[in-house]
Amino acid sequence: MEPLPELQTGDIALWAGKSPLQRIIRWGTRQSVSHSGLIVVKEDGIINVIHAKYGWYFIKPSVVDEPLSNVSRGLHSIVRVKSDIFYSHIAYLYGCSVVGRRASKLVGQRYDWRSIAGIMLRPIGLGRLIPDSTSRTMCSELVSQVWDPGGLLERDRLGRESLFIDKPHSQVTPGDLLESRLTEEVWNAAPAA
Repeated sequence: MEPLPELQTGDIALWAGKSPLQRIIRWGTRQSVSHSGLIVVKEDGIINVIHAKYGWYFIKPSVVDEPLSNVSRGLHSIVRVKSDIFYSHIAYLYGCSVVGRRASKLVGQRYDWRSIAGIMLRPIGLGRLIPDSTSRTMCSELVSQVWDPGGLLERDRLGRESLFIDKPHSQVTPGDLLESRLTEEVWNAAPAA
C-alpha cells in the first residue's frame, strides 16, 4: 500500500469495510466503497476523520471525531474536491476551512438508519419515499451536507455547481463521492499497476 499523501481539511476518506452492514451497503449500492468521512487536520498536525459511526442495536450511534490512524483498516481511497471549481485558490482554502468547522459542529449527532433504508430502496425507485432527517446523519450524508449545505458549492447565477445537484443529502452514497466529477482521487489503497 502506498503511503498517504499530504492530507488537508476537506479531503474525503472512503472505506470498503468488511462488516456485514458494509457488505450489504456495497451490494445494495453496487459500488466499491461503503463508508466515508471528512478529513480534518488539527492545528497540531494530527489528522482526524469526522464520520457517522453506527452502534450496536441503535444504542448511542453518533458522529465522531477521531484520529485517522484509529480507523485506517479498510481504507479504500481518499478524494479531494477539485480546487478549480472555486474562483481562486484562496476561495478554495477558505471553503475547506469552512467545511472543517461545519463538520465539527455535527459531532455527537445520531446515526440516520432511515437513510440507509432509502439508499437500499433507491434501485427500485422507492428511495425518495424515506424522509430526510434534520437531527440525524449517515456517513456520506454528513460529507454532502458540509460540502454543500445550500451555499458553498450550490449552483448559482455565477455558474458554480453542487457536488450532487440532483439528490437530497440523504441519498448520496460513498460511491457517489468517489465518482463525482467534482472530486479527484488523491490516494488509493490498491497497488499501482
